[in-house]
Amino acid sequence: MLTELAVAVTTDATVHADGSITVTEHVTGPATHRIALRVPVSADEERVYTVRDARLTGAGHVNQEPDALQVTYSGPATLSYTVDGSVADGGLVRWPVTGGWDQDLTTLTATLAAPGISTVDCYAGAVGSARHCTFSELGSGGTARAEQDGLRRGDRVDLVVQVPTGALAATAKTVATAPVKAFFAGPGIPLVALLVLLAGAAATWRHRRRETRQRVLARA
Repeated sequence: MLTELAVAVTTDATVHADGSITVTEHVTGPATHRIALRVPVSADEERVYTVRDARLTGAGHVNQEPDALQVTYSGPATLSYTVDGSVADGGLVRWPVTGGWDQDLTTLTATLAAPGISTVDCYAGAVGSARHCTFSELGSGGTARAEQDGLRRGDRVDLVVQVPTGALAATAKTVATAPVKAFFAGPGIPLVALLVLLAGAAATWRHRRRETRQRVLARA
């Protein structure tokens, strides 16, 4: 059951040729919105987003953190920002419309404009869930539209659209999160190679030292 505090959100976004997305978020408030910049996409990988040019008009304030943009609304306000990291190779655009609220949302309405959208999918719920939004469609003028009636605090809404390959610059970036995979994706392989070389050199030195000792004993 959603809380009685009524918080409604309307979000409009446009995807540009360089793969960036400009976003405008209208909130009735009060609430706190934490926009995560690292989102799990599998058991051992995260999608990395960057947010810039954040501006808030109305009641509230913005705090930029290393892995999130936190916006505290104390009343009705409008947030605008630019996000990078949503466009994958092949023209698949995954835009994290919203998520990380400390209050339940009563309604969410979102639009996304991009060149040549052919398919629209919208997912709501916990990160990684495949539950569809209340409503989504490809509207007039080739704009994706989505609605979600009721979103629990902490849950998210993702809007996924397909555009022609090459229509947008690919900006998506993923990083390894599993310790072993992260180790080998980073300095792991060079470090292992160095350790193998050092171990081999040590073994060769011990072998030669043993041979030298045996020759000395044989002459005695």
